[in-house]
Amino acid sequence: MLNAIIADDEKLVRKGFISVIDWEKFGISLVGEAANAKEALILLQQHHVDLLITDITMPGMSGFDLIREARMLYPRLWSVVLTCHHEFDYVQEALRLGAVDYIVKTLLDVEEIDVVMKRITDRIALERQRFGVEVEHPGASETPSYTLALQAGTNGPTPADLRLSMFEPAKEAGPGLWIVPLPGVKSWSDVEELLLPLRHYPWCMAAMRDDEPMGTKKTGEQRESACVSSYLFFESRAGAAPLRLTPGDLSHWEASRVIGREGLTEWKERWLDSRWIFHEGEYGKLLQALESSLFTAGLFREWAAAHFAQWEGIFHAAEDHPEYIRRFGDAVRWSEVKEWVSIYRNEVRQRIQGKFAFSEGVVLSLLAAVKYVQANMGSDVNQNEVAKHVNMSRSYFSQCFKSFMPLSFGGFLRHTRLEKAKELLRAGELPVYRIAETVGFQDEKYFSRVFREHTGSLPSEYREREG
Repeated sequence: MLNAIIADDEKLVRKGFISVIDWEKFGISLVGEAANAKEALILLQQHHVDLLITDITMPGMSGFDLIREARMLYPRLWSVVLTCHHEFDYVQEALRLGAVDYIVKTLLDVEEIDVVMKRITDRIALERQRFGVEVEHPGASETPSYTLALQAGTNGPTPADLRLSMFEPAKEAGPGLWIVPLPGVKSWSDVEELLLPLRHYPWCMAAMRDDEPMGTKKTGEQRESACVSSYLFFESRAGAAPLRLTPGDLSHWEASRVIGREGLTEWKERWLDSRWIFHEGEYGKLLQALESSLFTAGLFREWAAAHFAQWEGIFHAAEDHPEYIRRFGDAVRWSEVKEWVSIYRNEVRQRIQGKFAFSEGVVLSLLAAVKYVQANMGSDVNQNEVAKHVNMSRSYFSQCFKSFMPLSFGGFLRHTRLEKAKELLRAGELPVYRIAETVGFQDEKYFSRVFREHTGSLPSEYREREG
């Protein structure tokens, strides 16, 4: 039998809630009621209480503050919040504080309250099993338990931020991928019941039995984590039940991918050259390639960050950069990425068309010129050579390039070389003279002088500070 107390400052609401529930039916003994948090804390001192049911908005100490203080005093206390707000922020805060569930008072009827109370008592029973309390089946400990995989974005809470009483601490297994043991959870129906409150979070979820190998190729945990991330990225749906991983699922998934992680290098280059923004054929090819690959949300964030860094000031204003970073950080599913890319693509096209009176052909030629400079910066590349490569006259190319880019051709070439030099210096593998040669400076002293003029540091100083 669970001992419970209720805290709600509205007496009629509190009495009505008490009367509508058949407490004995759910194995609950109501040992007290309180009109505020202070009275609730007194009841907790006077009685052995297993379950605290509290309103959120009360005079003085709020329900959230009550849960915080009560859990510090009584770590094994379960809590449920009563609220009139069916909003994500309230649900999120309640779960973060360790509440096992929440009840929306305005949506309750007799049938609904039975469903909610069963869900609450079932969840408490699961946690009691986990800690070896009142386990009804002697052989249950031999039954396999489950492990949860969660894919989170870069904005909002991560699984590590939550302090849910029914979960083990989350461990990061890859970029945005978290693994959470679920000891004591013996069946798939228990998994679904336990994870029901987490559907409000913008995460991808899958669970697997601990005695069932995931079945990926045996090339290390890193590859397996990448495969799990890709599976979650493409297969999960917002607000849906967690995916169920069974033996062979991931090996079949990996085998069905036409393009592996190694093959994505080519497509990253095509993503960065940005022809897909202005050319429908390239856009279609890019989407089709990624849909048949082991692409992940983490790779998308990496690619998007590189794209923004490369085209800032051209495709979008510098002040828009933080908003774009926030938006792509929210994308954890392929459907969300496609929507985001489509919106971004339209925004860039409108910006370019509004800013420049260039045809699509000229824009594509200028993008090809940028790509050519980046690929050939180590040689004695010049404006005549690039104009010829993109089939434009030198004078017209110079005019268009200066309008399109925030720098002249010479300024852009120097900027590209220095940015590459910074990257190589941070890597810390090559000596300075080799880096100078790699990015197109034949004289190390001249390279050092130009580098200091633009960064305020010598290459060696930059490496020591940033490497």
